[in-house]
Amino acid sequence: MQLLDVNGDGKKDVVSASAHALGIWWHEQVVDEQGKLNFKTHLMSNTTAQTHSSIMADLNGDGRADYITGKRFLAHHGRDPGDSDPGILLWFEFTPGKAPFYKEHVIDNDSGSGLNVAVHDMNGDKKTDIIIANKNGVFLFLNEIRQ
Repeated sequence: MQLLDVNGDGKKDVVSASAHALGIWWHEQVVDEQGKLNFKTHLMSNTTAQTHSSIMADLNGDGRADYITGKRFLAHHGRDPGDSDPGILLWFEFTPGKAPFYKEHVIDNDSGSGLNVAVHDMNGDKKTDIIIANKNGVFLFLNEIRQ
């Protein structure tokens, strides 16, 4: 899970995915009539299941954090939905507001994300690159997004 003010109301919301199910969501902080904090869940994507790791980083240089996650290939040996689907790596670009907009981008559809995903400027071009390791191998994705 990651924290991000998705709707621009000044409160941190939760962005999450599931290691055992299909989907990626954001959970909006809401306060009910009694003043109790609750969360309203919004589906962002049902592209993939078994997302095991995530990280926030500004990939497109707009000054806002983006959500990066991916499917862990063969994560649970055939016991979960989409277990043998190809490993996919995604990032979500957010535009906050009362009706927040998020755009899903596929980085790669044959790698995925394992138990960890890291970001770092690996080639010194001042852009955030993505490093992953999983059952498919170790991968470096150089950021080629125009900024």
